[in-house]
Amino acid sequence: MLNKIKKFKKENIIKYIVILGITILICQNFLQMHYSSDTYVLYDLGYMEYPSQYFLLDGRLISTVVCYLAGILKIPIEMYIVGMNFIGIIFIATAIYMINKILEKIINPEKVITKLMLLAGSFILILNQFTLEYLLFPESAVMCLGVLFNVIAIKFMVYNPKCKYIKIFLALLVAVFCYQGVLNMFPVLAILVYIVKQIVDKREYKVKEKEFFVEMIKLAFIVIVVLAICMVAIKLGKTLLNSN
Repeated sequence: MLNKIKKFKKENIIKYIVILGITILICQNFLQMHYSSDTYVLYDLGYMEYPSQYFLLDGRLISTVVCYLAGILKIPIEMYIVGMNFIGIIFIATAIYMINKILEKIINPEKVITKLMLLAGSFILILNQFTLEYLLFPESAVMCLGVLFNVIAIKFMVYNPKCKYIKIFLALLVAVFCYQGVLNMFPVLAILVYIVKQIVDKREYKVKEKEFFVEMIKLAFIVIVVLAICMVAIKLGKTLLNSN
């Protein structure tokens, strides 16, 4: 039994290393200094002024904290850009690994070709053109962290832990305060994963259909509450900044 557990852990570590290696290979051009419009603004305003004029007004609290911290530590902007991208790539690889494990748990594939297809599908789901665009920006690591927390929310949805919906809510709350745009991927992933679950599930169709409908309503409510909290935070931020 112990040998099986060790073998399972070893296989998971190897899989993660392979996923990380492929992700780094695909994203290698981001591991050198590059520029976006935001990069020039960061150069112009500096670490302290940049988040005050942009991030706080958009409710991007985690990006604000990270940028302030970089300013306090006086990290060179070139090092900051490349370092944030490297951390972002690690977050993306972790998200790919996690969504792959979720799909494997649902489908329980036995053939190697099926496992490889699921792995390829996991890369497509996470490392697409939208995620690659996040790596252009100075706060790329925070945006990619938002992607990871979307997948963590999906994991809670599938694994049904204790206080499942509270955990999904908290994961999405972190994601939305990383970057509101990443929240768009949660409904897509949730519907896709649930459809896969329904295909594998052998219960009566009407029972599955009702369960799907109820689950989607609950998740939609959570997303709306998260967005509402984010909107309140944005309004508070604008009010406080305008009063100073």
